[in-house]
Amino acid sequence: MTEPHKPNRGGTCSHRTYLLTCEQYEGLRKRASYQCEICGKPESEEWLEVLRIDHAHHLGYWAVRGLLCHRCNCSFDLAAIAGPARDTYLKNSWYLHMLAELGLPPATPPEPPVGSVVKEGPRRWTRTGESTWRCDGAHRPRGHKFMKWRDIVYRYGPHNLTIPGHQRTLG
Repeated sequence: MTEPHKPNRGGTCSHRTYLLTCEQYEGLRKRASYQCEICGKPESEEWLEVLRIDHAHHLGYWAVRGLLCHRCNCSFDLAAIAGPARDTYLKNSWYLHMLAELGLPPATPPEPPVGSVVKEGPRRWTRTGESTWRCDGAHRPRGHKFMKWRDIVYRYGPHNLTIPGHQRTLG
């Protein structure tokens, strides 16, 4: 039996960088059968017995594809890994399944009209003009009072954004 993950020395879980809850991370580990999703190396043979969280860099940290060993993670974008295992891994990316379960398309959602308010957790973003969004309140990210729509989606992912008064996330 594989043990549940433990927070790092600072007491925080590193998967939080990827906007994953502890439950989602444990589900990701189970989905991967506790081994690299490309070469099959068990997490127990990895340094600190932890697989690396792989994400689609062009979409943002929220777009988690799966779990890889150190070697596969480091060589993934260098095209050193090719073939059916890599293709299958990309087609079965975790974030694609997660978005499909929520009924959201994998593409960036269209930008809501001027005056729209979008929430992400404790933050409220208001569209004030052409591609300009202002973060209201004390919970704004440091140095990010204004952002562009693509940057908001890149940072938080479409699944974490809601329009107040609507019951679903954007899509």
